[in-house]
Amino acid sequence: MQKTETSFRYVAPAGAMLGLLPVVLSGVPAAAPPVEAIAAAGLSAVLAVVIGYVIADRNRSNPYGPLGRGFLIGLSAGLNGVLLTWLIDWRMGVAGAAVNLAAAVPGLSALAAYRAVLGWSSWVLPMSWLATGVGLVFAGINGLSHLGGLIGLNVPAVRRVRLDGRTGVVSIEGGAIVPFRSRGFNLGSVTFVRTGCEAVIPHEAGHALNVAAMGGIFHYVGAIDENVPPLRRGQDAYAEIVAESWGLRPAPQQASGQPQATRGARRS
Repeated sequence: MQKTETSFRYVAPAGAMLGLLPVVLSGVPAAAPPVEAIAAAGLSAVLAVVIGYVIADRNRSNPYGPLGRGFLIGLSAGLNGVLLTWLIDWRMGVAGAAVNLAAAVPGLSALAAYRAVLGWSSWVLPMSWLATGVGLVFAGINGLSHLGGLIGLNVPAVRRVRLDGRTGVVSIEGGAIVPFRSRGFNLGSVTFVRTGCEAVIPHEAGHALNVAAMGGIFHYVGAIDENVPPLRRGQDAYAEIVAESWGLRPAPQQASGQPQATRGARRS
């Protein structure tokens, strides 16, 4: 949580309830509604996220800031619950929404255990797929590029792949898709890093936790805020501030310059 919001953290759970309320009041149909209804709901969700983002950003030093952040968490939790109920069952929906909603509880996001649960859960939270899905496509392209290099083609090779057990985030260094104006960028549970820029991995993992807590729509709104004129606010973009607020630090292996053990369109 940003320092200027610290005194108002108790407001975030109230904001989360406000974000959850529209989803609860609309009910959860037994099956997915027609495509037209889903599209209308999606546009409404985008508008709600933009409004919540602006409120949180413009009120960083007063209670409306954490209220806006809580609203974004609650909205994402509600939508994750509905989508998981449709895709799997209501028990999975309740569990996913509960893990997501807990991000609004004061102090809980500072606990390493909760960050791990939230980060790993992001792989199965549908609102995260909006970002992670694109990240997996890019990762597949890098994988094909690496295979091409192995058979002698003149294509960029992946230099290193890391899995951060603390957040469930996979970081890919090198390959066909790499940051060209920055040290790294994040797409949900997948991060892309320029060779030799391992120090940016904790910050990008903060973006991954943003996605887990507030969804992929928030991620793209933040990317526009950071990179697209006339905004293009860089490190002062609200999403950048929130990414830092998770308090992640380099793993011991990264801090010492050694690669972390592995198992296998955001810029900073």
